[in-house]
Amino acid sequence: MDNLAVQSRQGRTRALSVNTYDEQQRNSMSNSLDKLEMDLSLIQSQWNRIITDDSNPLELALKFLDDTSVGLGHRFDEFNQLKEKIGYDLQNAVNEHYQVFNTNIASYSIAVNSIANAQNNIENIENSVKEANLKINQDKGSLQELNESTMSYTKMIDTISAIEEIISLPEKMEDFIRKEEYREAQKLLKRAMFLSNTHSLWSISSLTPIKQQIDLAEHNLFQNMIDELHDIIYSKKSASTFDNEILEKIHTSKSDFTSTENYLYTIVSIDIDQQSENMNIKLKNFLENIKNLKPTKLNSVYIEEGTDYDRIFNLLILINSLDKLPLALRILVDRATKELHDIVIQSSEEIRSRYPSLMKIGGATLDSNFGMSMRNPISIIMREWFWKIFVKILLAVQRHRVIFESVSVFQQLFNLHISYRFGDIWKKCLIEVRLLLNKYLNDTTMDKKAILHRRDTSLAKPISTEHIFTLQSNLHDNSIAKNHTAALKTLLQDIFPGFSVPGNINLSSIYVEEESYEEEEALIQPTVFNMRLALEPVLLFIQATSNIIPSGLSEVTKPSMSFLSEYMKKVFIPKFESTLYVIYDSNVFSNNPYAFESNNENKNVLKSVNDFYTLFCNTLTVMNTTYTFRANICSVIINILEKFQIYYEKLFQTLLGVTNENYTRKLLGIWMNDEALMGTEFEYLKHNVSLNVNEAKLLFRHCSQFYYKGNGLKKDDIFNNIDLDIVLHFYNSLEWALKWFSELRKTVDSSVTVLDENSNANDVRLMWSLYDCDELSQVVKTTKLRLSMDVESVKKFDSITEKIENLKYRVLTSLRFDLRARVIFNIGKMFKNNYNWSPDVGSTELESSIGNLISDIRMHDNKLKSNLDEKIRNQVGSGIDIVINYAFISGATSIKSINTNGIKKINRNITYLQNVCRNVIEDSNSINMNDSLNFYTACGLSELQFFKKLEDNELSFCTKYDLKNIIRLIYGDDAIPATRKQRDTNTHVRATSMSGNKRYNEAIQKINTMTSDNEE
Repeated sequence: MDNLAVQSRQGRTRALSVNTYDEQQRNSMSNSLDKLEMDLSLIQSQWNRIITDDSNPLELALKFLDDTSVGLGHRFDEFNQLKEKIGYDLQNAVNEHYQVFNTNIASYSIAVNSIANAQNNIENIENSVKEANLKINQDKGSLQELNESTMSYTKMIDTISAIEEIISLPEKMEDFIRKEEYREAQKLLKRAMFLSNTHSLWSISSLTPIKQQIDLAEHNLFQNMIDELHDIIYSKKSASTFDNEILEKIHTSKSDFTSTENYLYTIVSIDIDQQSENMNIKLKNFLENIKNLKPTKLNSVYIEEGTDYDRIFNLLILINSLDKLPLALRILVDRATKELHDIVIQSSEEIRSRYPSLMKIGGATLDSNFGMSMRNPISIIMREWFWKIFVKILLAVQRHRVIFESVSVFQQLFNLHISYRFGDIWKKCLIEVRLLLNKYLNDTTMDKKAILHRRDTSLAKPISTEHIFTLQSNLHDNSIAKNHTAALKTLLQDIFPGFSVPGNINLSSIYVEEESYEEEEALIQPTVFNMRLALEPVLLFIQATSNIIPSGLSEVTKPSMSFLSEYMKKVFIPKFESTLYVIYDSNVFSNNPYAFESNNENKNVLKSVNDFYTLFCNTLTVMNTTYTFRANICSVIINILEKFQIYYEKLFQTLLGVTNENYTRKLLGIWMNDEALMGTEFEYLKHNVSLNVNEAKLLFRHCSQFYYKGNGLKKDDIFNNIDLDIVLHFYNSLEWALKWFSELRKTVDSSVTVLDENSNANDVRLMWSLYDCDELSQVVKTTKLRLSMDVESVKKFDSITEKIENLKYRVLTSLRFDLRARVIFNIGKMFKNNYNWSPDVGSTELESSIGNLISDIRMHDNKLKSNLDEKIRNQVGSGIDIVINYAFISGATSIKSINTNGIKKINRNITYLQNVCRNVIEDSNSINMNDSLNFYTACGLSELQFFKKLEDNELSFCTKYDLKNIIRLIYGDDAIPATRKQRDTNTHVRATSMSGNKRYNEAIQKINTMTSDNEE
């Protein structure tokens, strides 16, 4: 020891150097260190992910040389500036503190002298100890007392040492926690607990702050481990999410929007089954590894951390060592809902910040009623967004399964009586998936419209938003508790910083009204057709999680495939149906249902049927019905077809007044409701059965006295030009619709695949995939569309088609009826306006009403020519000569008397009509008005000539009533002055008095004898 002593010096020793600094110098020294501290903080905040303790300079240099979007070339200049700034601040700090360093050097000798003095003191102590030992040896009686004192001093020294050690532990623990070295921090915590228990340190009041610091460090350690668990579970660090093959495939940086077709091909070509299996490989390996762990190994060695699953396992072991595993598991379950929702929120914010312009411009509206087309770059962005979200949720489910299995291992190895509520986690995941899908598939504006249009025959009841039971409504008295309402709400605000109370809240209640929080705005406009963007990632999630649910929970949890199947049936299909109804109502319905335009065949059709054609074809294209039969989708589409058929039925009834309740608007409506008459028309139009006078009889029984004033047809019973055009467009619309309806029909095997929890992703993908294309209208034009149907669907489809075909024949019948109504109206007008059929001189002039009829026939024919085929045009005009004959013959009842000039006048008008009709009908030979000509010719015969023709069967076309009418006109009213006419609504009976003309009575009697009773 002597050789270490410092030689004493003679004379005065150098004193401790103490320099004084003014305020400015102290500030400069402090500022220099502050700048260095700021530089280090800058590195810690902005470069912490790039420059770490484990950073490799070579890798860092390579990143700075990488000018791509994933490199750091764009931050190289910033890095150089940071380097220069640190160098400058470091140099400045050295310059400011050089004097202090110099002072420390000067004080070294003083420290050496102090050490020498200490050595001298130690030597004196040693001498004192020797003296004490000598005294002890000399005085054996005081040995026990000295031993006790020694033990007391030793305990005191140990306690002081423990105090010194435990005082240093909080800072060390915080340092380890900050470095995320939780295992080392846990060791220090155990050491602190050991020291405090061994030496009863916490009974020392002065150590209470230290105890509080250690408790705080323990809390921070626990909280940090919980936070890291959440970071791992919910992929909050990008490295843990993007280190996946599937996300690399769908990442938009690879496509850069340059080839949407290639991008979509990549998405579609992803093998969902294979990818889901690949994503579960690490989980499967981990679960197999932890089954072989031994208790002794767990107590001494942690699992080597090669994956996130190993890190989770080690964190759970550390938490268990803190006796806080039950609390941690409860926190993980309770925070699951918020964390899952945060995945969606953070991903949304990332998209908004990454593509602010695109999302602002294109995110608010859709390209069409059927969602975004693939040419819209936002559709690619949203596909990637859905992929990221569902992959993150999938990873979260995997890691919760890791926790579940880890706790199961702990139960066996450590004899723990705890469990992890994985079933609750799975339910929350499904709820979040449902909420996410609803948010982007559920267009609330569509829902409001769909309430009014879901069923034509039902009225939607308003949905009540009132709560069945509310706490705040459960107090009715003026109890003293209400006086504390304001204080209670203030306390709630203090306890829950995020809690807010509306300014207009009712302070008379001690309960807080239920809060309705504003839902985050969707990135794009919701529509059911957004399913095409989310289907593949949803299927990956469903398929991968189908093998993740523990076998012991399979009976109490809903299988993922069952969840998807149920969602598609109970949510997607009804939403698709209501959306399609709303699109149908907004596109097909219009303010003017009779507006028309040209179709793809350059025929004028109603605009509504053209719009329906576009809607229907787009629906078939998007739902891919040409190659895939889906019973639910097919049913919805056929329902839309039925809705179209019912709409046109009602439209036709409105146009013609063809309803069972209204018989007064138009005679055409009355004719259309006559089943016998319509049966005759359908037999002719559908089966080409020859027409006869029976049609005319059925027509005239509703207007039998058309030739008398105040009776018969009105101008309103005939189509005006606008109505006629509408009916023609109506017919063309139905004929065109039936044409492309027939082209859609495709029957498939009824043995379709039923989806359940055992189905695989490929089956589900085939069942629910929606067609995606660049331009929907172009695909519709170039693709031969089909509607795949099973046997039952085909029956309903054929039934609807048959109803539309019948409606087409009814429309065609209305055109026939309109032409006949014009004939009856104008011929009846001729008889009403002409009182004298016995003129003294003959006339070659045409009756004005017959001239109008000829003009109407030509106008009618011209409109038919411009809109209908020749065959259909002939069907409309066919049989018109029978109606004209019947009208002229029936109109003779209104003639009191007629001479030869009158007969010639009538026959001349009939001949004109016959020539006109032969000009407009293709088969002119079928037009024959000889019956009416022969009838009026017979009126100019003598009685003998009349009966001769009757015997020769030349008047076989006449009924008994017609023959009596001829006799009446032959004899004239002057020949039977005492004649009294009695009429009823069905027959005209001529009764003569006993003083009447005997010859007339005999002629009538002879007619009764020569004809049968059924000829009336």
